[in-house]
Amino acid sequence: MNLSNKNELISVCICTFKREKLLRRAIESIIYQKNIKNFKIELVIVDNDKNRSGEKIVKQFASNTDKNIYYYCENIQNISMARNRAICSANGNYIAFIDDDEFATPTWLNTIYYCLKTYNAHVVLGPVLPDYPDATPKWLIESRLCERNRRNTGKAITNKDMRTGNIIFKKEIFDQNSKWFDFNRGLTGGEDVEFLERLIGLNKKIIWCDEAVVYERISDDRLNLTYYLQRHYRIGTISGTTKFNINKFIQIMKSLVLICLYTTIFPFTLFVGKHRFAIVLSKIYYFFGFISSSLNLNHPLNRVS
Repeated sequence: MNLSNKNELISVCICTFKREKLLRRAIESIIYQKNIKNFKIELVIVDNDKNRSGEKIVKQFASNTDKNIYYYCENIQNISMARNRAICSANGNYIAFIDDDEFATPTWLNTIYYCLKTYNAHVVLGPVLPDYPDATPKWLIESRLCERNRRNTGKAITNKDMRTGNIIFKKEIFDQNSKWFDFNRGLTGGEDVEFLERLIGLNKKIIWCDEAVVYERISDDRLNLTYYLQRHYRIGTISGTTKFNINKFIQIMKSLVLICLYTTIFPFTLFVGKHRFAIVLSKIYYFFGFISSSLNLNHPLNRVS
């Protein structure tokens, strides 16, 4: 099977909000991609800052490269609306997303593209690995709280893998669906999970590509335990927003049992290292978030970044 098609275009989309330095690194990582002779690429940058803080950087790149780079501003601060704006503005047969605090490895785009073609998938996700600053505390690295699930290439994804950092779609996915990312979730989080779950419900093939790696910069404000406790609680609340049924009831019961289990072993973690203390406490926060959301006890959430 010939997987090459020089007439194909991949639109790499980056939605950004007041991260000029990180945005520069993200754009550079796309411009200098290797092994892309068999397709063309364009960049679509959507600035979700009404003050257009990213515009100057994008225009600097646009004037110094032979690749097409497009800048748009979505004045309403809402990540779903920014992503939908990027999709509307993309010209490619394929639409890829990375976050503005991520940067791609040199052969990322070629790798994820050929995986999609080889497995005849509709959507492919790849791993996002942490890029730690020098000041990262040892407990955070050892806890692996910044690391995410990985699986073998070609395997179907699960709800634990769903996100839009490091992902590529066939454009037809959006042509066939009038509803993309739900703007009602654009400030609370979970819009990417909801969209991918909807695609799975439509029997779209969504798989993993473990070789298509991007890195996420761990910023200084994420070097403390409070951030990860709040994050796990919020992720739990997002997981708990699914429709109540027998499976949901079983999940609630399991969560209650696990809270009891982790609460029992929690005091002992004080003697075996802060990283284990952080892991167990994060799990407790997650399950509390899940239960509170499932029972409609939680307050409105801020977006999970």
